[in-house]
Amino acid sequence: MAIPDPHAIPEDATACTEYRTEADQAWDGGDTDRAYELYHSLTQSLAATDAQTSHAQYRLALIAVNRGDHDLAYDLLSRSSEPGAADLRRSLDNATPNDPVADPDVVPLTAEQTDDWWEAGVAAKHAGDWDLARRFFTSIASSTCNGPDVIARAEVLVGEATHQLGEDANARLWFEKALPNLSGGTAEMEIARTMLGEVGVHATADHSSPAAEQLVNGIEAYQQGDLAAARTALEATLHLDGPAEVKGRARYYLGALDYQDRRYADARNHLEEAARSAPDQERAWATEMLSWHWDEAAAP
Repeated sequence: MAIPDPHAIPEDATACTEYRTEADQAWDGGDTDRAYELYHSLTQSLAATDAQTSHAQYRLALIAVNRGDHDLAYDLLSRSSEPGAADLRRSLDNATPNDPVADPDVVPLTAEQTDDWWEAGVAAKHAGDWDLARRFFTSIASSTCNGPDVIARAEVLVGEATHQLGEDANARLWFEKALPNLSGGTAEMEIARTMLGEVGVHATADHSSPAAEQLVNGIEAYQQGDLAAARTALEATLHLDGPAEVKGRARYYLGALDYQDRRYADARNHLEEAARSAPDQERAWATEMLSWHWDEAAAP
């Protein structure tokens, strides 16, 4: 039976196997548009195995090469361990031998350049030059050529550098933005939560309504890593008296929780509501998450 919505992210191991099987059939049959949609959704699933993700990223890269999008292919190949992936990536790299030297005050324009900027930022961090590290990672976070994982990870490292420079209020903002957009299991997620423990979570009390009180409790628990308490408080926010924008903020964080718990349909429902009713900051973040994690525009 054909998968009815190839843009829906598979939520468990059985579904991931079905997506790979149908994507491979589409690939073998020459329907690369359908194959691209299915492989793309598979790569967004936290339930996919490393082997499934590697295979899907490689096939996506091959399709991108045939479409002439070599920068996308270069980025996809960095996430694949398939035989030939490293050689194809080197071939694409060799096709642009005159890339500019990494400049912390220039936004990288390609995934290939981002690799150089990232390497320079890490070197600056290890050397203790936090100002230089912040400039490199800020440029990466500002780029339009990178996907959600790269941007969110860069934002965490901007926050880390900002904390090291003594600007904790600003650092907190970077961590708060990045944390819900990390897919889980990354070193940057641990850095973000550790740093939030040092700079202090944003926990200004709000007694304007019962819903607002629970929202503050939920966000604080989420940032501290107490996910069970966070879910309890955020779900309570939806059922208590309070304005729509307070409940919209709760929806945003519930969407992040659900995504990181692989409950993709629930996550999308929460984020779509947040994109309608949350205040400006969370509404913008929810809109970004929807475009990143369910990127219909990336498929034909």
